Amino acid sequence: MRGRRGTATVAVLAALLAGAAAAQEPAPLALGEAERLAYAADPRLRQLELEAAASELRLADVAAERLPAITVGAEALAQSESVEIPFDPPGGAAPPEAPTETVDAHVQLERALLDPTRAARIAAERARLAEARARIETAVAGLRREVDEAFFAAALVQERAARLATAIEDLEARLREAELRVAEGVALPSEAAAVEAEILRLRQEAAELAAGRRAALERLGLLVGRPVGSAEALVLPDLGAAVAAARER
Repeated sequence: MRGRRGTATVAVLAALLAGAAAAQEPAPLALGEAERLAYAADPRLRQLELEAAASELRLADVAAERLPAITVGAEALAQSESVEIPFDPPGGAAPPEAPTETVDAHVQLERALLDPTRAARIAAERARLAEARARIETAVAGLRREVDEAFFAAALVQERAARLATAIEDLEARLREAELRVAEGVALPSEAAAVEAEILRLRQEAAELAAGRRAALERLGLLVGRPVGSAEALVLPDLGAAVAAARER
């Protein structure tokens, strides 16, 4: 019973570790997602949004000039002594006393009836925004091409490396068979040596491909704004439907 319980515990732990390893594997990265991340990470597109917001505020200021401007003001004046009137009113009445505190309040309304520069300023602002948009869009026009080049370079190397790994596994199986035949005396040692030399050549090619893929992934990571690990699979787009649609035209 104890042996079975220990085996069950090991099996549960192995399943948990396998599940944790699968959860840590990065999700595949598609070409469209890479392009979207690259555009989101490019600060020049954020600059375009700021330019549009600033232009909208300036146009709103120009439009607000048509509205009347209301100015409200008030002034209070206090004197320590009042002015005395130098004569006596008729009938023996007491002369009025001048106030020592006065308050002056006023409201001013202004409205421009004609401003010949308003239309010209609006046109100039719109032209400035169009020029800024064209300048920024021209600057980022090559971004998609750079992402595609880095993505396809890494993806094609990934496919080539997978084929090399399969070929190396087949050759290793052939090498074991050849070594067994040499040990039994039914084959020459040169047969096993030739297979081993081919395995070494393919391993060297695989190492060169891995170095090229790392460089392509580093470039792709700089473009999309986040690291792209060597364990992250790249998904090539399915061009079958596009090719079929193009042939039907």
